Order: sequence, then C-alpha cells, then structure tokens
Amino acid sequence: MLFFYIISFFALVAYSSESVENAFKQHEVRIGWGDMLFETVAFYYRKSNTWVDKLSYPDNYTYSALHHHSYTGYLFADYHYNVLRWLEVGGQVDFEGIFWQETTYNNQHMPISDTKYINNYNLVFMPTIRFVWYHSQWVNLYSGLAVGVNIAFDNQHKVKCAPAFNLNLIGMMAGGKH
Repeated sequence: MLFFYIISFFALVAYSSESVENAFKQHEVRIGWGDMLFETVAFYYRKSNTWVDKLSYPDNYTYSALHHHSYTGYLFADYHYNVLRWLEVGGQVDFEGIFWQETTYNNQHMPISDTKYINNYNLVFMPTIRFVWYHSQWVNLYSGLAVGVNIAFDNQHKVKCAPAFNLNLIGMMAGGKH
C-alpha cells in the first residue's frame, strides 16, 4: 500500500509541475516475462537411485524423489520516475511459480506413498533507485540498486519472508525513446 502512495505522489508532482507531454517522458513502466535460468538448473528432473544395485538396499530403505518440474517463468512489473536527468526512483514487483511432484519409494523403486503436488510461489516487492550515467539519442546506461522483501508461499500452507535485493552494475536502455 505504501508503494502505491509513493508512486501516486510522484505522478501528481510530475503532472502538476510539467506539461502532460513532459510528464510522460519522466515515467517509465515495464511489464514482462523472463526465463527462470537458475530454477531450471537447480530444480531439474533426474532419475533417482538408478546407479545403485537395488538388491544392496536394506529392506526398510525408503527415499523421496522430486519429479515433473514445471515453471511459470519470471513475471515482473516495474515503474520508475525520472527525478533528475541522472536519477530515477521507483519500484518493482516480481512473481514466479515452481511446481513439482514428490513421491516416496521403497528399496525396489516402487511407490509407497501418494504423489504430493507441490506448488511454490515467490512474490517480491522492492523499491529501486537507478543512476543514469550515460545518455545518448539511442542508448542510456545506468547502475541501480533495489532492496525489499521476498514472500515465499506454497500450497502446503507454508509462508516465509526473506530479504531481497538486486544490484545492477550496468544496465542498458536502447531505442529511440528507450
């Protein structure tokens, strides 16, 4: 809610102090979808215990295996207000979902439990600041910092919060209107 008030304040200041055309040049809104490279590397399907002789397991041996991973992709919304030619403030909201199934097996790799369907989500809120250090007609280069909170929750009724941050050493906006 605080994020909404901050954005509204900057929008009102921009609208009241500039013409409508100049005010729109001071606002940047982005929405998008991205690849979840880290998650696809960290949570990929691999067949469990295929390299061990099953007869060597004790009779009471059990293990859980995660399988059938899928992902939403990385969804985001981003707003920045150009306070000065070199300074932008704003915020971003990110969302992603990771889904998998979990089954417990016995020593013969036979399922001994019902398969659990796990849906895990991350929702991130971060205020941001960017310093634009190079301007040209077609390219702007910037550095930025965002600090906020990651809320992780799942369909097993677990919720955890953790700090979130984004350090952007070099970013680029390209195009005639960036």
